[in-house]
Amino acid sequence: MLTDELLELIEELKLGRVETQKIECKEARRNIPRSLSETLSAFSNTHGGGIILLGVGDAPTFPILGVENIESLQTAVANMCAQELDPPVRPQFSLHNISGRSLLIIEVPEAGTSEKPIHIRARGIYHGSFIRQADGDHQLTEYEVLKLLENRGQPRHDMEVVDVDYDAVLDSKVLESFVNRVRERSHGPIADADNFTILRSTHVLAEREGKLVPTVSGLLMFGKVPQFFFPNLRVVFLVYPNSDPNQPGPNGERYLVNEPVEGNIPAMLHRIIILLGRHLQKRTVITGSIEREESWEYPREALREALANALLHRDYSPQARGSQIQVALYPDRLTISNPGGLFGTVTLDNIDQPDVQQARNSALMRIAEDLGIVENRGGGVGAIISAMRKYNLSLPLFKNTLSRFGLTFKNHNLLGHDTLMWLETTNIGHLNSNQRLALVYARNEGRITNREYQRLCGVDTIIATRELGEMVHAGALSMTGTRRWAFYELSPKLSGLEEDMKFKNLPADSKLIWKYIKDNQPVARKDIIKGLKNTFSPNQIDYRLEKMVEAKLIVPTNTREKASNRKYIII
Repeated sequence: MLTDELLELIEELKLGRVETQKIECKEARRNIPRSLSETLSAFSNTHGGGIILLGVGDAPTFPILGVENIESLQTAVANMCAQELDPPVRPQFSLHNISGRSLLIIEVPEAGTSEKPIHIRARGIYHGSFIRQADGDHQLTEYEVLKLLENRGQPRHDMEVVDVDYDAVLDSKVLESFVNRVRERSHGPIADADNFTILRSTHVLAEREGKLVPTVSGLLMFGKVPQFFFPNLRVVFLVYPNSDPNQPGPNGERYLVNEPVEGNIPAMLHRIIILLGRHLQKRTVITGSIEREESWEYPREALREALANALLHRDYSPQARGSQIQVALYPDRLTISNPGGLFGTVTLDNIDQPDVQQARNSALMRIAEDLGIVENRGGGVGAIISAMRKYNLSLPLFKNTLSRFGLTFKNHNLLGHDTLMWLETTNIGHLNSNQRLALVYARNEGRITNREYQRLCGVDTIIATRELGEMVHAGALSMTGTRRWAFYELSPKLSGLEEDMKFKNLPADSKLIWKYIKDNQPVARKDIIKGLKNTFSPNQIDYRLEKMVEAKLIVPTNTREKASNRKYIII
């Protein structure tokens, strides 16, 4: 790391514009900090690794304190990485002198899949393995350690046997259809094999003590009621009345719909699609001179792909069989969450790349491919993103931990009527269609990264870098940070225009409340009510506060509506 990059990083830390999940500051004036080995383990086990700044104080000021005898400190840290951590960690060191004070910077790379979890040798793998969460180091649970160890090879949980007569629990008609389909798709010996040979070779059935029994995969795909054996291998479908799941509806109801979905995987997939079709908003699109087509709030093909991924890629290990898949519909978004994080070499960075494919449940995926549920070619997430792009909707958001994977669809139409009007008022020089889309995305999400530009527009990193640079040069975006921390925001010119337009469209009475917040921020609801008691009732203020939060004109300091410390500020 260069000194200029270090100074910029520290400045961004002070402004709160860098994820502290990736950065750790430690004083270390004379000795190695006690928790350094935990941080080295945590960054090594965390996606993207991280950076440790020795000689820099903690938040909120991040003062440059310096360290003594920096060469000895570097040697001691290198010895710790080599001798106290297993497998050894090989970070990059850089020494800096800022205002006469020495700083030691340690760039810790993410460990390879076959090496995780990096752990503190003296504590053992189950007590000495850590991961980075928020701005702290957290010890991995036994389940999380098992998942990292599992990633080193190919799990076989979906091939485990279920000790029951197969003909009593599997649907014989669907099995017959499946066998015929396999024969049609196959070449060579399998095409002429008998039914039982095909069912064994596809891991639908297995032999146990001289009799044929179903595997977990066979039961999940062809079982009449798989939940008789595994009660929580099901889906829970929820519809919330508000965007905040903790806020009840007008009659005190927590859910508008709370329905468990059971059956085998094809049946559950079919049922969830029906439920979504019943509860999603719809609009009619004219596709020809007289033909009309019903369009869902989210593309059907994207929803089906995401649901199939959740059902087929979830963790079916014994430790996860008590956890359910959850599909939750909110007024502004749809979330799908399943047990088990991304498997093997698949990461949030490459999840949409078709040449990166690794299946946790290889037998289950093969059966699903033969049934025509999926193609099993690693293109599922790419297809989801393409469908969202086709309908000018925001990119899906992915969240991954060792224990769960989640996907969120937002119902923002990137090029709606109001957005197109806003684009016309920007007075920015010529922008191509990719750049206009990216500008709207940055407006809605607050920022855009190079990787997000690539996904949003379907371009490679070279084109994304060039087109983002053109937008900065044109005064549309401002770039913040360098290297891995770089992101782009609306330029000050457009940020001011955005504020002016939102304020201009506010009703006159709401402008009074907005101005009161601006003059007294941060300010609590009770103080707003007290300050404007001669003009508004509490209910009138509550209604206008809610609308201004939705319009992103004001921001609550706490997302919980009834939190005692909740105040409002101007963005």
